[in-house]
Amino acid sequence: MTVKKLTGQDIAAVVSKKGMTPKNVTRTSLQILVKGNRLDAIPVLIKLFSKQNAIYDKNAKGSSIGAVIIDGVKVLIKADGKTGGLDVELAAIQDLQQALSGYAAVAPKAVTDTSICTQLKPTSMVG
Repeated sequence: MTVKKLTGQDIAAVVSKKGMTPKNVTRTSLQILVKGNRLDAIPVLIKLFSKQNAIYDKNAKGSSIGAVIIDGVKVLIKADGKTGGLDVELAAIQDLQQALSGYAAVAPKAVTDTSICTQLKPTSMVG
């Protein structure tokens, strides 16, 4: 008994039922539009398609966050409502800010000893 491999159309039908919006669907690839943080959709897709050995490929071309590969079909996750250019850049910055929000920023100590500055003498240029 052979197991039917999923196509982009099959994946689009499943994610549509889960409230995601498929776009640019072909047999071997599709985009999924999501509201909110795109990174949050990665584990959802992997769990949803765990029987098809869904994996995350952070180096996949076509998106700054990579893609989820399901049965050989490349699934790119895009921010809903973003048309490209600055909208996409802003979404990427917001994703990064959210990802880093749990980490405390540590500012370097300011130089308080200025005595070294008074000891420096300019060198003359040799011409």
